[in-house]
Amino acid sequence: MKTDTDNNKIPARSAPVLFEEETVSTNTELKARAEHLPHGTVLWSLRQTAGRGRSGRSFLSPDGGLYYSMLLRFPEPDERLTAVTPLAAVAAVRALRKVCGLEARIKWPNDLLTDGGKLCGILTESTVGAGGMQIVVGIGINVNTKAFPGLPEGTACSVFTETGKISGIEALAAQLTAELDRAFAPLPLTAPEDLAEYRRLCCTLGRKVSGHGTALRIEEDFSLVTLLPDGTEDRIYFGEIFQE
Repeated sequence: MKTDTDNNKIPARSAPVLFEEETVSTNTELKARAEHLPHGTVLWSLRQTAGRGRSGRSFLSPDGGLYYSMLLRFPEPDERLTAVTPLAAVAAVRALRKVCGLEARIKWPNDLLTDGGKLCGILTESTVGAGGMQIVVGIGINVNTKAFPGLPEGTACSVFTETGKISGIEALAAQLTAELDRAFAPLPLTAPEDLAEYRRLCCTLGRKVSGHGTALRIEEDFSLVTLLPDGTEDRIYFGEIFQE
């Protein structure tokens, strides 16, 4: 089990960190190369020409953002791997706090928000093969983006629009790598402090969730428990929600 002391240590890194100024999609590119790459390989970029979001939607990828993917390998499928996406969200919050001085909140299960709108999206994709489970965690952060043409006001924001300051994208990528390395080095994945921070950061709790009642609590597997209008509880394990 990880401890608070362990959480402050950066595991030794042997996997490569790859950079491309522009790519189609960091998730797409990393998945295409993944067969011979080790656990922890990173690919990050400053621009995506065909970024992807959840449910096959396109992901707006303007200049000024950090577009980042990490490859994870596990020997076999495991129910604990449902923690990967929430842990990536916590890692992104920690990196933004340390490098940019900005505190974000987490909309269950994985979007990062501030008062100005959505700051970061996370797309996790997995495949199972002879070598075990392969997971690519994609993280897109609006860092120095100054405007979001075509999007309604309040829908999206960036570190710059929230703080008025230009942030170092390379420094943020490095810190994000360190935070993800801490999260994904050992099994079991979930340490008590990670779950506690996720619960503290989750802005969905106490809010009404369309079709699911009111969000009550986050379970140890990061599933969301809601209270239905008839007084019974519902449990959501994955997927996109709409909070009111």
